[in-house]
Amino acid sequence: MKNAKKLFVLTAMLAAALALAGCDQPTEWDEGGNNNNNNNNSIDKFVGTWTADIDGHPLELEITSTHYNITLEGESKPGNCYPLSANEVSLTGFGRGVLLSSNSLSVTVNDPSMGDYNGRSITLTKSGSPGPGNTNAKLTVKNESVVELTEVKWSGVSFGTIVKGGNSVTKDVSAGTGYLTFKANGISLRRNEVVTVAEGETITITILDNTVVADASDTSKTGPLSTMGVPDTTLKIKNDSFVDLAEVTWNGVSFGTIAKGGNSETKKVDAGTGYLNFKANGISLRTQNTITVDAKKETSFTIEDRTNVVDANDTSKTGPLSTMGVPATTLKIKNESSLELTHVVWEGVSFASSASENSIKAGANVTGEVSHGNGYIYFRRKSNPLIARTSDRVTVQQGEGKEFIFTNETDVVEINNEDNAGTLGGLQSTVVFFDDAEGDMQQYHAKQTFVGYYNMNTPLDNGYSASYGYNNISAVKDGQKSIAVGGTNTAKLHLRVDLAGPAKLAFWVANKRSTSSYAPDDTKFSINGVVQETWTTSMDWSYKTFNLTAGQNDIVWEKTDGYYSYDGYYLSLDDVLIYYTD
Repeated sequence: MKNAKKLFVLTAMLAAALALAGCDQPTEWDEGGNNNNNNNNSIDKFVGTWTADIDGHPLELEITSTHYNITLEGESKPGNCYPLSANEVSLTGFGRGVLLSSNSLSVTVNDPSMGDYNGRSITLTKSGSPGPGNTNAKLTVKNESVVELTEVKWSGVSFGTIVKGGNSVTKDVSAGTGYLTFKANGISLRRNEVVTVAEGETITITILDNTVVADASDTSKTGPLSTMGVPDTTLKIKNDSFVDLAEVTWNGVSFGTIAKGGNSETKKVDAGTGYLNFKANGISLRTQNTITVDAKKETSFTIEDRTNVVDANDTSKTGPLSTMGVPATTLKIKNESSLELTHVVWEGVSFASSASENSIKAGANVTGEVSHGNGYIYFRRKSNPLIARTSDRVTVQQGEGKEFIFTNETDVVEINNEDNAGTLGGLQSTVVFFDDAEGDMQQYHAKQTFVGYYNMNTPLDNGYSASYGYNNISAVKDGQKSIAVGGTNTAKLHLRVDLAGPAKLAFWVANKRSTSSYAPDDTKFSINGVVQETWTTSMDWSYKTFNLTAGQNDIVWEKTDGYYSYDGYYLSLDDVLIYYTD
């Protein structure tokens, strides 16, 4: 072998090309380890560890009564082995031709792709186990316990599996002293006392139920096989969910906290049946179904997002952990200002400490369950009246308990004039007049024929239907109602306001006009007798603004020039607003 690449290839070679042909049929063995197909040739002489040096690199072949493991440069290949004749063994996957001669095994490479190694013989010598010429002692291990013993070994010699009920296995061994090791019910144990075999001696070690053994992983733990060789009753809880589980208990046994992401915790428990209790995001839950743990077994239970659980405080509430294990999304509004706030709303949820007054009084706080989202808090200031909102949006994350505090210094914006901003305690309303058509009809200076609030299902306030054919009137802009002016060629709505200074008038307007040549009609809008706009066609909702001066202002919307005294078509208004600009 000249380089690392050759060594790597040699490992593959040993797995596929060390000899000529594979073993087509497995060889049967009796309980004594004898070949029933080949003249009772014992495989014992092959059992042990065989080594060779290949160009300075160690090769190790370990053979048991039925298996082998070969290692070269840290790479390992396991397989089965069977004897073919007195001095020949077949390593399944390697082929025939592994010959025993003078305490050594020889194999021949038969693979042209191996270049210089093709046809080369490799000789392995026994190390650490007895071979021909070194069988001067024998050890018999007899199992009279109530459990099956597996992986039985003494001083590197494998005795395989020894079934319960008085069965035994005898092996040639080298003289020496060592512990007898084995597994019972999958538990690694060793006989607590050492076994000494003298030169030329044949001895028998009998394993009974009361044989004192030690835990191989913690030799301070000792006891009779009948207790040490019996598995514990355990429960393993695995958390494959999206949340950490805290205060996990089952039938009084605490599993502590089990973090999300596949972590698990195993505890010794008493056999029985019970619910698994835990907390997720601080919410006390339990499994919907009980978990049964059998004696002397490990029971595993996995919590997943879809695992059905029950609210421990209200067992009528059930569902998958992915929904039950999520805390409520809440918004707490605290009023630490000196003012009473009414009609407090965030994203459609109302907050009130006084339900009868729909208000949060000074010093009070209200918590409401909400959907996660982002929005302004809208409210009305009771003293020095103001309709306003917070200047910044309030964001509430899913599962969060959000808190918002109103103080006198909280920045707010007037709803009806968003150019007017300031602090909650200091902002003065600039609004002179506002009509959103949602309450009672405002006290206008004059209303002349067919004027009132409407929606598409009820008549005008004067009792006359605005829906003389629904096509004659525009759908309401928003909310429940809008204002209608029309139905005749003399309809008029007159608003008069006295202003202490310059102001702004804003409103939404829509127009319906007859398409009949016999009934043309126009809509005229004027301020102080001066026509500002005339709408001569049908028009969808449009936003209009106009400047007003100090003093008395007469604002008029009217239908004119209709051919008939009644033509049934309407002008619509909404959100009529007047506010000071200085």
